Amino acid sequence: MYPKSALERQLETVYQYSCQWGYEFNHRKCKLVVFNSSHFKDTSVKFGNSVINSVESTTHARILLNNKLTCSDTIDCRIRKACSSLFSITNIEENLGDINPTLIASIVQSIVIPTALYGVVLWTNFTAKDQIKVE
Repeated sequence: MYPKSALERQLETVYQYSCQWGYEFNHRKCKLVVFNSSHFKDTSVKFGNSVINSVESTTHARILLNNKLTCSDTIDCRIRKACSSLFSITNIEENLGDINPTLIASIVQSIVIPTALYGVVLWTNFTAKDQIKVE
């Protein structure tokens, strides 16, 4: 048996506390992402009686995170969600007839733009191509 990694020791402590305080983890929802890795490495760690496998990317708090710390996929996802919001507003206008342009601008500023920019502080390695997508 190989020596435990620092991560496994920390997870063991978390597991012991969860047992002590009656908190159950759903290991099927847990993911392991090794950030800033040049190559995806299939790794797994033990968590209680379960094993957590590594993945290249996962979603946390509705933000897509990947192991290379690039934001292109996240930006694509946010733009799709913003476009969906915008098209919903357009659909409302088509069904209800003329809507005051000031109201539409207010909706865009309060819903569409925040939807597009959600998680912007985590966007790293922002490329020129990403900037064009956002604009």
